[in-house]
Amino acid sequence: MKNVFIIIAVLLSCNTTKKIEGRSDTIIGRWCLLNPNQLNYPTLTFGMDSIAIFSSKMDTVYSFKYFVEGNYLNLVQPSTKVNRDRILKLTSDSLILETLLEHKIKQVYYKCDKINNKAP
Repeated sequence: MKNVFIIIAVLLSCNTTKKIEGRSDTIIGRWCLLNPNQLNYPTLTFGMDSIAIFSSKMDTVYSFKYFVEGNYLNLVQPSTKVNRDRILKLTSDSLILETLLEHKIKQVYYKCDKINNKAP
């Protein structure tokens, strides 16, 4: 029986998903994407009014209602369809999403006012 508890403890400690460290309002603010080659969503702005503004390098701006529920960012589209993207990490200076809308690869963002401190 002791071996079963050890195995369970090891399996639980191997979980690579980071939990959300802050409250759901930690997401509020302007976030900058680290990937300079991606055209859509180089900046995301989450307002206190539950409105998210996503920019594009092609001079397009997208607006969504949003809410954070558990480890998911929920974006309500104008058609009222809700897009759920899993949050891998959310801290006061970093936001990592498993996917974001049509981008099916990890999306890594940092608070825009702190990104200059991270650049070489």
